[in-house]
Amino acid sequence: MNELALFADQLMTTHWKSSEYAREKARKWRIDNPEKVREYRAKNRRRAYLQEARRKYGMSSEQFAEMMADQGNSCSTCRKPFSWDDKQTKPHIDHCHASGSVRGILCNRCNSVLGLVCDNKELLSALAGYLG
Repeated sequence: MNELALFADQLMTTHWKSSEYAREKARKWRIDNPEKVREYRAKNRRRAYLQEARRKYGMSSEQFAEMMADQGNSCSTCRKPFSWDDKQTKPHIDHCHASGSVRGILCNRCNSVLGLVCDNKELLSALAGYLG
C-alpha cells in the first residue's frame, strides 16, 4: 500500500470513528427521513423516549425505571398513572433549565404548565391565587 493510500485509509478510519461525525450523519438522516422516524417512534415509543433521555439527560433506562417506580408509575404532581399510548399521560422527564438537573417525571399536562409559566414559582402561585 503506498503512502497516499495508507494516509487515506487512516483518515477514513479516524473520520468514521468520530462520534461527532456519526451524530451529524444520524441527524441528517433523521431530517431527510421524517416519515421513517415518525413510524419508528410510533412503533417503539418507549424505546425512542429512553434513547432521547440518555442523549439529553444522560439518564440510563435503569435510572428511568427506578424513578418511575419511586413515583408509583404516575405523575409526580397530579398522580395520574402514565400511559405510553396516551399523549396527555405519557411520561415526560422534567428538568431545571438553569442547571439541567432532572427533577422528576411528569405527565404532558403538568410538564406543559411548568413550561408555560417558565418555571416561575411566583407566577404559578399567582395563578393558583386567581383560582380562589
